[in-house]
Amino acid sequence: IFSNPLNTALDKSTAGLDTPEAIDKLITQWSVFSGVVTPPPPPPPPPPPPAAGGDSSTEVVPPTGKVSSTDITLPERANNVVVVDEKVIGVGGVGWIGFKAFSSSLSSSSSAPKPVGSIGIMLNPTSRGKNYAYESLRMIIDHAFRVLRLEEVVLGCREGNAAMRGLMERRFGVQVEWIGGGGDRFGNECDYRIGRGVWEGWAWE
Repeated sequence: IFSNPLNTALDKSTAGLDTPEAIDKLITQWSVFSGVVTPPPPPPPPPPPPAAGGDSSTEVVPPTGKVSSTDITLPERANNVVVVDEKVIGVGGVGWIGFKAFSSSLSSSSSAPKPVGSIGIMLNPTSRGKNYAYESLRMIIDHAFRVLRLEEVVLGCREGNAAMRGLMERRFGVQVEWIGGGGDRFGNECDYRIGRGVWEGWAWE
């Protein structure tokens, strides 16, 4: 898969995977537990207002016992292999997982850091046009929200990657977000964001 230039020409993140040794090293990394990421510590609470009558004592409020989406430990990545009829035809998954603070209409409006991930899919040319990319990516997205409990996933791609852009815009109905400044460090000029609220609204036929 990685040795086929038709798979890697539009994916700068695969730069350096041009030898069997480099590919074997990547597979080894995927085969072992990658470590965990944890949410950053919350900011300190603001000082309480003075109590009535000038008394500066405060009332102690017991915790609610609720667990937020950041009260979890996550793997650094979640790699997947696409297999059809016992043959590996592609790879994908959540290649990066971390926490960031954002205010998005697609997700929670809270400014507290939320778990997010970067997703992707790569199929051999002979396996394209058969709905495998759509089904595989839906499973990856479902795993990201249902199992990993992420708040948002992002798929980045090159402007010229017509197949991926068509998949995201026509099949998933996600609008493109253009990356300024010449793109990101992987050469992507387009981002496609899916928030938890959007995913929860999808119908799984």
